[in-house]
Amino acid sequence: SSMAFFKHLSRRGLKSLLILLSIILLGFKPSFAQIFPVQANINVAPPYSVYLSHYTATDQQKVMVNILLRDPVITSIEVKFRFTIEGAGIKLTTNPSWNPTPTTITGGMLETLSQELIADYLKPQHLITEGVNPGEFYRSGKLPEGFYQFKVEVIEYRRNIVISNTGRAALWLTLNEPPRIVFPLAGQKVMATNPQMLNFTWIPSGASSPLSSLTTQYEFTLVEMVDE
Repeated sequence: SSMAFFKHLSRRGLKSLLILLSIILLGFKPSFAQIFPVQANINVAPPYSVYLSHYTATDQQKVMVNILLRDPVITSIEVKFRFTIEGAGIKLTTNPSWNPTPTTITGGMLETLSQELIADYLKPQHLITEGVNPGEFYRSGKLPEGFYQFKVEVIEYRRNIVISNTGRAALWLTLNEPPRIVFPLAGQKVMATNPQMLNFTWIPSGASSPLSSLTTQYEFTLVEMVDE
């Protein structure tokens, strides 16, 4: 029986057993995932440029944010957002002293933020910079190459508290060098034929990202040089 077991234990053995049980109990911490009333997700479309202006251009949707108010009690709520770009030793985050126009989200509806709204949040004047000189960053608008996380959080406008998870998108920002022209070379003369068949060829140069060759697009322009 258990009583007989403890009677046969030496005083030192009983003490060791109690210590072991205490360590086990102290190490046991129940974990509960925090459930937020708002679900936030963020995605960034390639290619991943080092220039912040490429993510704030309103003519294309580079940064995509989806918001879902899933609280069954709340029908709608006014919110604002906190964007963070962090990596390569620097951090850009929405200035808490900046008060944008509130955004109203409706319960049960998956909403996609407009590119115009996201671009407004990512303007340099609306960001706090850490790890980089603000004046230098504002002039160049260029981020150091490296691994980054783009994050978004939803904040209740009236109470100024976070009411969502942190949506995250991990990506590698690179500045690819221009391609190297293989044929024809600069200044090279080619034979005129009728019809004219000429293949222009190039190869990527200095591609530091393994996926850059799959996501890089090239624009080819052919112009006439007037004969002197």
